[in-house]
Amino acid sequence: MIYLILLILLIVIYTIVYAIIALMFASSQQTAKTKLGVVFNHRLEKNGILSDASVLRLEHCAYMYKLDKYENVFCVGGYDPEKFIFSSEINSQFLIESGIEPEDIHEVSYSFNTWSNCTETLDIMREYKYFSATLISSPLHLLRIAATLNRIGFEVQILFSSPDIFSYFSGISFLSIAREVLEESIKIMTLLIPKHLYQKIILGSLQSGKLKRFRRISKF
Repeated sequence: MIYLILLILLIVIYTIVYAIIALMFASSQQTAKTKLGVVFNHRLEKNGILSDASVLRLEHCAYMYKLDKYENVFCVGGYDPEKFIFSSEINSQFLIESGIEPEDIHEVSYSFNTWSNCTETLDIMREYKYFSATLISSPLHLLRIAATLNRIGFEVQILFSSPDIFSYFSGISFLSIAREVLEESIKIMTLLIPKHLYQKIILGSLQSGKLKRFRRISKF
């Protein structure tokens, strides 16, 4: 029993420490003008509407666009192969309604997790000669995005931005905060998996038919 209590205590301490480090990373980011803004999908609720965290990310993306921090926006992530839902399309519509010009929005509709979001973003940046980008997500998610990019490797200028920490956490429920802290502290551990093995797992999912290849619905 004592070992179980100690294990739980260690998990709680690790989760808290990770959250503090992630928030310190988010708060230390500086903004500058880049060619591209990339907003990462959070999730859709069961009723099909955007989660509160998704809305906050998208509102921040639109805010930065109106400040002229970038000229074009990518919506990445959120492909659900079982329901055949493309959250990137829903996110794009939200950004259009928020005042971003439709011709400035592009979708990466078949990316489905942080790794594929990052690889697709980097691939498209190389293909279309974008040499700088601002990646937008929640304060707790930015650290894992940065760690993933470092694992993949990149040769372009990457900046990070998130909604203000206090306004972000006041805009979502306590349960959502706890869930995100736990998810991020666990998911970053997947980066300890050898790179070739991680890629093999993803490719295996694609080849099994559970996930289709990445598809770009873009307006270049």
